[in-house]
Amino acid sequence: MPLQRSEVVGAVIVRNHKELKRDNGMIIRYDDNAAVVIDQEGNPKGTRVFGAIARELRQFNFTKIVSLAPEIIRGVRILDAAHQEVLNSEMIYLLAGLQRSKRAL
Repeated sequence: MPLQRSEVVGAVIVRNHKELKRDNGMIIRYDDNAAVVIDQEGNPKGTRVFGAIARELRQFNFTKIVSLAPEIIRGVRILDAAHQEVLNSEMIYLLAGLQRSKRAL
């Protein structure tokens, strides 16, 4: 059943341009904002999800949305110029979309 104009529906935000800070110090920022329209039971009304989503959706019991997504941003291992692992005390940005895996100075 398609959505009608001016119909109020529930949605889950899956990508947000504002930074999402994880407990390990990693900051995730997407290029755009995106949401998935859900029904009363929390299931997505659509059958496809485009783009990457964060793994935090699994913690909020939106496993159906996570299973539809083509890419899930988990954790990454970012190496510096000397091919040494970046310390956890440094600020790490993970930019999803057109700009990927850049380290902030």
